[in-house]
Amino acid sequence: MAPWADDTHGPAIAIEDPGGAVIAGRTAISAPDDPGGEIRRDVVVGTEVVARVVASGHAASIAALSPAIEALAIAIGELVTETRAHEVAEWAILARTV
Repeated sequence: MAPWADDTHGPAIAIEDPGGAVIAGRTAISAPDDPGGEIRRDVVVGTEVVARVVASGHAASIAALSPAIEALAIAIGELVTETRAHEVAEWAILARTV
């Protein structure tokens, strides 16, 4: 995504919560005006959608980003899973020491 990092006309990448509020990244400058100008990939943990990766912009550049957006959604899901597992383990340790 580096080639477009400072380009206000390039793809916009954002992470949304399940309700659609942007929690990271930048939102699209405007709604995609060409078909295929947006990719949405759910971030899933177990069976729960915890977030969504959204890329929007010109269809040609968005199509080229599709594998990266998919990989990003999977990676974020794995991070959430690991974070939750560590939190459970920390609570279990704390419960034993109290």
